[in-house]
Amino acid sequence: MITAQLELSESEYSEVQITAQLLGRSVTEVLHDAVRGFAIRAKIERQKKHIDAAFGLWKDHPAIPDYRKDREGGDRY
Repeated sequence: MITAQLELSESEYSEVQITAQLLGRSVTEVLHDAVRGFAIRAKIERQKKHIDAAFGLWKDHPAIPDYRKDREGGDRY
């Protein structure tokens, strides 16, 4: 495990202490949970950006037929 030093303002530390007391956990556990939660949210955001970047990537590829042309002329019902 890597040890890291973190500087918190008095109000930030107070909030962490209050949260720890309410949850019946240590300050360290609360901070670990906060970092884990941040890391998970950051990972999800990165994945969303990758998905958004890939969306429509193949839309103009010549091997994929353009079904819009087939749908323009006829009545589907």
